[in-house]
Amino acid sequence: MIAILSLALGIGANTAIFTLLDQLLLRMLPIQNPDEIVQVASSGSHYGNNQGREMLSHPMYRDLRDKNETLVGMLARREDSMTVSFGTESERVLGEVVSGNYFQPLGVGPTLGRVLTSEDDRTPGGHPVVVLAYDYWQSRFNADPKSVGQKIVINNYPMTIVGVSAAGFAGLSPGVLPKVRLPLAMRKEINPRGGQLEERRSRWVQVFGRRKAGVTKDQVKPNLQSVFRQVISREVSEKAFATASSYTREKFLQMNIRIMPGRTGRGQLAATDGTTAAGPDGDSWAGVVDCLRQPGDSVDRAGERSGKGNCNSAVDRRDARTDHSIAGGREFSSIVGWRRAERLPGDAALIQ
Repeated sequence: MIAILSLALGIGANTAIFTLLDQLLLRMLPIQNPDEIVQVASSGSHYGNNQGREMLSHPMYRDLRDKNETLVGMLARREDSMTVSFGTESERVLGEVVSGNYFQPLGVGPTLGRVLTSEDDRTPGGHPVVVLAYDYWQSRFNADPKSVGQKIVINNYPMTIVGVSAAGFAGLSPGVLPKVRLPLAMRKEINPRGGQLEERRSRWVQVFGRRKAGVTKDQVKPNLQSVFRQVISREVSEKAFATASSYTREKFLQMNIRIMPGRTGRGQLAATDGTTAAGPDGDSWAGVVDCLRQPGDSVDRAGERSGKGNCNSAVDRRDARTDHSIAGGREFSSIVGWRRAERLPGDAALIQ
């Protein structure tokens, strides 16, 4: 009886683990041709501050967007906590500030009204518009079609609802559900400390793009690397580097672009250049995912394979390190990988 119970518990635990893996790491985004989406970041020693994982500065995003030849519709986004007031009620929700072209490269349209466009993101402070997530529109606004055109207040700043995004679209962070999306141009209005649209030394937006027709995965990095090197070569001569040592400048100029698959959202485990999003111990979930996921697999098939070969040992190695500890400035979780502890704005430093 004890053996049967132990077996049942083991099967249940494995099923829970692989269901979570499927939801967070394996399941593709419900967007058009998700395999064409990549996330763009950098590796090496940044001179300035980082405000999250896999971030770039807003000016760097614009440079890559405007000068690359392999990606179309590059978008930028950042999650922010916001207070939304409507009628007599206020609540704290997770929102997202996004580039005006956010929805178009993903192939996501509106359920009601319209989504944001590039015209909504041209003038800092000049576009007080917001798009509601479908589920939030249903729960908070009772799916009222008259919601479009109404005023809401976000962090004490009045905004106009212009649309509701398509049902089923949650965003680019698995397991994270932003309720509202507004243009990056409006970030300073809802966060006075966050209006860093022109600050090159502050990395705070995540960047994604879609491969152009006919462009292979192997062609993306060399093109973006060329643009990236041109930009950082120009940056190192700017006033911000006036007091930087020659060593700091040299390390900064050795930075490289990183291209990661974006088909399941941000924080992919394996980059197209062969690197992985590893934990501070140098290990990663990439081995587990490679072992489990094969083309056309469901989570059930992955679970069946977990008892064979190296899958169990790979999971066991990761489980042994599930302590959610903070060490060496990095916060680690064996399920979602690791992220560097956030630096506050103004903490100019050489960040590995």
